[in-house]
Amino acid sequence: MYYCPEGSLYPTKCEKGYYVEDTQATCTKCPIGKYCWPAPDNTDNGQKTDDCAHDEGYLCRSGAFSPRPLVDGLDFIQAGSILFTTYNGPVKGGYIASGAGIATACAIGTWQPSILSIACIDCYDGRYCPNTGMDDIDDYLCAAGFYCLKGVTVEEPTDASVYSTGIDALLDTT
Repeated sequence: MYYCPEGSLYPTKCEKGYYVEDTQATCTKCPIGKYCWPAPDNTDNGQKTDDCAHDEGYLCRSGAFSPRPLVDGLDFIQAGSILFTTYNGPVKGGYIASGAGIATACAIGTWQPSILSIACIDCYDGRYCPNTGMDDIDDYLCAAGFYCLKGVTVEEPTDASVYSTGIDALLDTT
């Protein structure tokens, strides 16, 4: 992909992750949710622009040059950091790809242990998920004397109709 800046004698090559505007006077960073890569032939002005592989758990923020971008193999940038706003790569555990290059943290009561995920999982019976973006629930056992049903968010749930019942209520046979 080449563009011709005003006053130039020779075309200038665009970087990966950029595409040539219709005027062919500038290169523009690939938009969120898309990737831009030089096409092997001269179709579309020698460039390829298409949707990111969101349904496979990848994020394509501005400047992506692959439908399945990787960052240093699988080294992830910490979600919530400033750099995560421009991160192009697979979704890390606790997050899902929700389209348009956006990583969404799993909600309270859910978790996701895997990378490349497109759906969060309800917290398991006997565990609780009190935080957003959880990727591990090993240390979140419900308190002794309480029974937690799927999706519970507190260690000692008390609302028997929604979340749980205490052990005493389970043993009551009257």
